Order: sequence, then C-alpha cells, then structure tokens
Amino acid sequence: MVIRPGLRRGLSAAKAAKRPALNAVAVSDLPFPEWEDTDLHDNSENFALFRQAAELIDGKGIFDFFVYRRVGSGPIADEELLTNVTAYYRDGKLSWVEGTDDGTLWTDK
Repeated sequence: MVIRPGLRRGLSAAKAAKRPALNAVAVSDLPFPEWEDTDLHDNSENFALFRQAAELIDGKGIFDFFVYRRVGSGPIADEELLTNVTAYYRDGKLSWVEGTDDGTLWTDK
C-alpha cells in the first residue's frame, strides 16, 4: 500500500498564480471547511514531503491523501487507486477525517 499526499492548486486567477500547496486552505478563497475552488495539481512522491512541508494556516488545514495498492512486483510495479482520504484540522488539531464514498471516518466529537 502507498499513501501519497495531494498537492492542491487554487482555481481563482489570484490563487492559480501561487505555488501548489499540501494544505488546501492555502490555495482556497472559500471559508473553511470548503475547498471546492481547488484542484489536484499532483501527488507527492513520498510521505516525507508531507511531514516536512505541511503547515496549518491560522490553525486550519485540509490535507488530501491518495491511497494506492501496488499491483505486480519489482521496481516498476503499477499502482491502483483504492480511495481518497481527507484530513481536516481546526484550532491546530485533527478535527475529522473523510473518505471518498465513505463519509466521515473519524471525528473528534
């Protein structure tokens, strides 16, 4: 299994000129927790980048993860997308996690 954080970009003219970000809050013009005005730019190659570069904006964060299953073996194995998981941070803490087609998987309430 491989988990890759998604790099998001803003769709508005002002935000599109900015660099893609791991935190969708950084490239969205919408109020938290909305982020429909962003789009996937690319998947990060490894999880180490997320640990080094992910930062909260005013204690908020929306982080998009893609979960793949490795198919085949060897150095050039294919990857099959299994699901997408999104983690929401509020007040500097993990607040809830959603899965594509699975709804809320975990909440702090």
